[in-house]
Amino acid sequence: MKLGLCRLLVFLLFVAPVMSQEKKAELPPEVSQFAFVIGEWDVQIFWKNKDGEWVDYQALWHCNWLAGGYMVHQDWDGPYLKGSEFRAWDVKKKKWLGHNFYAKQQWANTESQFVDGNMIVYITGISDDRGDFINRETYHNIATNSFEMKSDRSYDDGKTWEEGRYRLKATRKK
Repeated sequence: MKLGLCRLLVFLLFVAPVMSQEKKAELPPEVSQFAFVIGEWDVQIFWKNKDGEWVDYQALWHCNWLAGGYMVHQDWDGPYLKGSEFRAWDVKKKKWLGHNFYAKQQWANTESQFVDGNMIVYITGISDDRGDFINRETYHNIATNSFEMKSDRSYDDGKTWEEGRYRLKATRKK
């Protein structure tokens, strides 16, 4: 597991930036599915605390292409959470696969798909006081200069879903 993470870090730090500078070859059409998130974003977060009350705060999100357009890097900078997300189009599996890392947390795995105009991101490898769960992020109301995202959770491998602990509205920085 550690060797795999080391290889991923070497790729992200050294290989991907060089590849992203190269002239983009003919890309599969699916790589454009995450194009809506590329750029600088002001984000308003709505977070449900342990008492079930919604609290809101501001964050910044920077998203860019890596690996010649096959990978998206999302860098999150908020007052309570800082981290990065990496999503890559797997040409053999025909899906987006990735990893999230936030300070003081573990690596989480992601799998994403674009369905009916929404990007759905499934995050696994996370838990809370109730146990392991799948977090489902649904990016919706996608427009040129804004989008929204909501989260849902499943503690039974996706059989049932409940409202997650966060949602957001992102507005492109000018």
